[in-house]
Amino acid sequence: MDDLESFERATCRPIDYVVVWQPDGEDPHTRAMLRNLRDRYDLTYVSEPGGHAQVHRRRGGNPC
Repeated sequence: MDDLESFERATCRPIDYVVVWQPDGEDPHTRAMLRNLRDRYDLTYVSEPGGHAQVHRRRGGNPC
């Protein structure tokens, strides 16, 4: 998440979508990342049938 925020500040351009591949709900780092995504992104897609891919879309305007 720090990399995403740094990129947005440096370029003054939002990262509109984030794709997460095979999130491991048991991994504490993955859980933290997903919590951080929920603060600024909406979960818009989960692949079926296994849920291996998630697409998150940014809420809000330009970060600058």
